[in-house]
Amino acid sequence: MKLLKIGGKTMTYFSEIVAFGSSESEQTHLAQLVLQGDKIATSSLAELYPLRQLPLSKIGDIWQIQDGQQHVICYVQVTNVLEQPFGKIDSTFAIAEGDGSYANWYQIHETYYTKLLKKHGVTLTNQTPLICTWFTLIPDPSLSL
Repeated sequence: MKLLKIGGKTMTYFSEIVAFGSSESEQTHLAQLVLQGDKIATSSLAELYPLRQLPLSKIGDIWQIQDGQQHVICYVQVTNVLEQPFGKIDSTFAIAEGDGSYANWYQIHETYYTKLLKKHGVTLTNQTPLICTWFTLIPDPSLSL
């Protein structure tokens, strides 16, 4: 647990450092989308949480968003978390992820998730569970951790 100060108010929170994407340029691009308000959600493979011994995020958690240079460029607060099968992702969520369209989201994520799961001997299907997480940008640039 850590302390966060926003506008003179101190709160206790769980913090995670997050860099979206797998390459330096992709991480910087996606971090900029968060700053612009064009990326307000993300998805991840539910199967990888126990393998990586990671806790699921909870509503209220604060994420420190990093760019490709590993600089924290902003903070977001988790507003919703749900498990959704890969085949049930819709265009609203795809756009919230910052991918512009469902077709673009599907092409990017089908390729990425297939590659990740293959390393563990698992095949991506429409029933593969994803953890879908929505977040909101914490607008106060003077916050300190």
